[in-house]
Amino acid sequence: MALPNPSPSLKSLLAHSEWLAGLAKRLAVDGAAADDLVQDTWVAALRNPPRQEHSLRAWLARVARRMARVQGRLRGRELELDQAEAPPTDEVVARIEQERLLAKLVLELEEPYRKVVLQRFYGGLSAARIASLEGIPDATVRTRLRRALALLRERMERENGIDPRAWPLASLLLVPETSTIHAAHHGVLLMSTKSIVAVSLASGVLCALVVTEGILPRLGERKSSAVAPIVAADSADVADRAAGSRADVEGLDSPGLAAAARTKVAPEGDAFLSLAELRTLLASSSRLDQVRAIDLLLKKGSLEANQVLLDALITAQDPILLALLEEGLLSSPLDMSAAVMAVFDASKDPKALARLSGMLAKLAVKHPELQRDVAKFFVGKLGEKGLDPDAEKSVSDGLVALGIAALDPLAAFVADPHSDPEGTGTAAQVLSKLSPEHADALREKLGAGFAAYEATLNDPTMSEAEKATALKKTGSLAWAASLRPAAEHDRLGDMLVDNLIRTHDESQAGTLTWGVSSLKGLTDDARLRMARSLLDSVSGQTSSSLSYAYVSTINQLFTSNPDRPVDANFQEAIRIAEDALARNGQDAAATARIQWLLAQLQAFEQK
Repeated sequence: MALPNPSPSLKSLLAHSEWLAGLAKRLAVDGAAADDLVQDTWVAALRNPPRQEHSLRAWLARVARRMARVQGRLRGRELELDQAEAPPTDEVVARIEQERLLAKLVLELEEPYRKVVLQRFYGGLSAARIASLEGIPDATVRTRLRRALALLRERMERENGIDPRAWPLASLLLVPETSTIHAAHHGVLLMSTKSIVAVSLASGVLCALVVTEGILPRLGERKSSAVAPIVAADSADVADRAAGSRADVEGLDSPGLAAAARTKVAPEGDAFLSLAELRTLLASSSRLDQVRAIDLLLKKGSLEANQVLLDALITAQDPILLALLEEGLLSSPLDMSAAVMAVFDASKDPKALARLSGMLAKLAVKHPELQRDVAKFFVGKLGEKGLDPDAEKSVSDGLVALGIAALDPLAAFVADPHSDPEGTGTAAQVLSKLSPEHADALREKLGAGFAAYEATLNDPTMSEAEKATALKKTGSLAWAASLRPAAEHDRLGDMLVDNLIRTHDESQAGTLTWGVSSLKGLTDDARLRMARSLLDSVSGQTSSSLSYAYVSTINQLFTSNPDRPVDANFQEAIRIAEDALARNGQDAAATARIQWLLAQLQAFEQK
């Protein structure tokens, strides 16, 4: 048996947005406090959402009340209620038993009555939607609903000796016959507040019991309650809407184009809404309207419709709407990467650039086939002369988000002798932030970059300006290595020392020496290993500058930290230098360099 998705979606949470606003107004001392309470509750929901989707409204109510109490925002009457004693245990037990009985009776209904009740009150589907799924007239669905509720009333009284009218949950069973229903503006049917609350509680408990006890699977054709129809048509529709709040229908009285567009959004009219009308609906202040517009735009399945969502993503100021838009675009099967890139190229706004960069990275993560193109796009931006700082930061963040997918194009850019040196610096910064799980691949790419710069520096056809640029890039790579986690420093140090011994350029040797000395996470074993390699290379090195770079690197490894203890490892470094001096006694140049190193080590020892 299929189990429901344990984690509610953002849409299902936000379906209760207007209801939460109404609750906040009743709880808070004033309008400003109510607005703050709503925002704080949504922040809590986004940071730590409930684990299960049923009873979301009850969960949100608990969070809102707790925050109002902690922050001292409760009205006097609500504070009294909040501080009142809990109801007696026997009353709670009796209510639970009644709720269990209701769930049992629903599940014992014969078909097609059980199915239509579950589709309506659990699935959150409108009568028109059920009719469409079942291939039957709307009137048949409404007739089945009325008959199902009548059967429940009869069985409660006949089989259990309970008068349904005496139940706290009576409103659920009495809606078709005795609930007070009255007309409102725009032909929308409203129930009394008491009836709405009772039906909401009953249907919420029913759904909770059904889900938590694993009695039945989630309906395969179920749609999110967040996109339930806004316009009701008869008493059955009112019962269906009762799981929402009065605020959900009162919102229809708000002025403006959004209100006019909203009245057109019924299941039978979805296909006739134009992109302009959906754009207007998306601009509504009603959260339900926003969710509805996003859902309908995605259903259109066109690049033009998705472009409306993308335009809204750039300009949205509401963080919750922003999250909804992002979720919608990521759920689209259409490839939006080219459109996002085009907007990124044209944008100068820092917030828009950051959003677009994040969207591209998320698209690439969700659709791996896009990773190569997205990474090349970002790296291409690094190569642009005079890249705006805001755009540069957004590009850098996007590349970091891509992770290992960005490594190859970044390495190719870094190794290119003609790449922009400023862009190389940004690329090196990105490389320094890649996940440690890719340390081996990263070290290999850094080594290839040093080798490429070495070739440039020794190429007689290269100009002095080009060589200066290559040297600057060497510094960027050495800096990137120094920023990597300390656990990687030993192997990065070996790589830098290998390149130091290999290079024929004195300036690059100086940069590599600085790179090795900047690795603060080196172990003593690694320092001693590097010292041996460098001392072995002193002999036969004809360049005095390069041989000096070797011994200078060793000196930095052991004396750059003034607080370093003169321990056994330090004494071992002195012994290694003395052995090298004995081996190279016939090489005057090597002898002079090693003697200088010994003098530095001994001076540090004496201090």
